[in-house]
Amino acid sequence: MAKKDNKHSKLTINDRMLIQACIAKGESAKLIAERIGFSASTVYREIKRGSKTRNPGAGKCAKIGRIGICNFCSKKAYCRLEKRFYDYENASDESKRRRSEARSGTRIPGECLAKLDSLSQQIRDTGSIHHVFVANEWASKICCERTLRRLVYSGVLSVKAHELRRYVRFKRGSQKSQKAKKILIRDVRALVGRTYDDFLAYTAAHKKAIVTQYDSVIGKRDDRTAILTITFPRFNLQIGRLITKGDPSSAKKTIVNVMSKLINAGFSDAFEACLCDNGTEFATFYEIEDAAKLAGASECRAFYARPYRSNDKAECERNHEFVRYVFPKGKSFDGLTQESVDSAFDNINSLVRAGKGNRTPSEAAERVFGKAFLEAIGVKKIDKRKVRLNPII
Repeated sequence: MAKKDNKHSKLTINDRMLIQACIAKGESAKLIAERIGFSASTVYREIKRGSKTRNPGAGKCAKIGRIGICNFCSKKAYCRLEKRFYDYENASDESKRRRSEARSGTRIPGECLAKLDSLSQQIRDTGSIHHVFVANEWASKICCERTLRRLVYSGVLSVKAHELRRYVRFKRGSQKSQKAKKILIRDVRALVGRTYDDFLAYTAAHKKAIVTQYDSVIGKRDDRTAILTITFPRFNLQIGRLITKGDPSSAKKTIVNVMSKLINAGFSDAFEACLCDNGTEFATFYEIEDAAKLAGASECRAFYARPYRSNDKAECERNHEFVRYVFPKGKSFDGLTQESVDSAFDNINSLVRAGKGNRTPSEAAERVFGKAFLEAIGVKKIDKRKVRLNPII
């Protein structure tokens, strides 16, 4: 990977995921740096800042290496020496904290702050920061009006934000920092070569590769059943299969079953590039590569989308809008049958799409692959005048 413009770049959560995965594989800092596009010194710095130490001062292990991380050491459970562990989730939170602290506080000298604080009573009496700022011309020599307002909101001055009349007239939601999403891959080492950047590089080098996208749709939180969706973005074609919610083995078994039917029908290259979500159901998604090859697939590569980036699977997420027409959020999926799910997706796939030249996804797929493709995955075409996308639960 080409080096990033380090002057204007910082490590992302995806970079930190890859660092942890590479550490698990025992790769050197130089090789990790090449993978993420930063220098080796940046990798060493990140590991030092983002790791946590246990048993400090108890002596260092002679086999720890230059990176010095004990995440995947076989003796870590009973080792009494100093141990260091790197977790990309904690490292991401620590990075956000450092950036936040660097921007906190004010650079205005103490004597100037005291002078600005003398305006607090005037602000209370008028309830208007703008009026007080204009009435006291000397304040503009210290700071701008926006800075004065920020000082009030942050509690630096004795006058508080709730004492402003207009402040309490508008509801202000608390700004909760978004916690890094924990990737639920069972073996973090499998993430190497399967990130979204790897997916982009692969599809750029193999422009004719057939891409499939995988996600799950849930009804209620306490449901035992979910719908696995498999999308062919080239046609906006999407099929749904009932699976056990949160069970990776159920999702894998279902995916391999669909793959086998298409491979037996003569479409051995239908799963060349597979991109999945980071949900619990896809913790062992990388295992479909071996399963597909055993089933006779010519090529199968598994990749993971980035956390909190639904646009990585834009076509899949767009189709989920139609899925929600039929299966509204908050309704239980436990009573669904595969027949009712198939019927719903047949109607969705028979909906005319302007982006496909006013063809339906079923027609677009049949035009390229033929009727045998649709029969293999169980897709039936519905008369356009009889398409219904009404809730069935």
